[in-house]
Amino acid sequence: MMGSRVVTADAPAVIASFGSGNRQISVRVAAPRGAAAYLSALSTDVLARKASGTQLLDNQRIMVSAMARRQLVGGRVDSRLLAVIASLAAHRPVSIVAFGELAPGASPGIPLRSADLAGTGGIAGPDPSAQIPWMVAFLRAQRDPYLAAHIQTVRLTGGRKVLRIEYAAPSMLGLLGPRTH
Repeated sequence: MMGSRVVTADAPAVIASFGSGNRQISVRVAAPRGAAAYLSALSTDVLARKASGTQLLDNQRIMVSAMARRQLVGGRVDSRLLAVIASLAAHRPVSIVAFGELAPGASPGIPLRSADLAGTGGIAGPDPSAQIPWMVAFLRAQRDPYLAAHIQTVRLTGGRKVLRIEYAAPSMLGLLGPRTH
């Protein structure tokens, strides 16, 4: 609707894309400082997310599935999730069951904004799901930019109860280091 200048200069990254041809709709990140500044900030953010994700893997209080491990090492996880998971683990052990998927057509570097988390048992009793009410209260007490857009308890295939948290798009760049955007 706004022309090709917006696409190339003001909205360089796709969060999601639907349809095809002249019926394609792309949801894009607006870059007030221009495409070059945004793409540079995104590249810096990916490096910071890789470093932070690797640090989470060294935390003995965080259990991680194999897929989530690869996503953390690859810098694919939203900075807000990384910070909140570290904060949760500072209080109680936590298990990262999975991170959500990217929307169709998302640009490289766009981070995963949702996660399925579970307790590990022990502190809240032998049942890992007993920790979920505490995690919900902790997450609802957060302030922007760490307040999740959606917090919901779900039952996965196989019956495991997890807490699904999701942050709004677009992801904020520079939360893990000097502000770049």
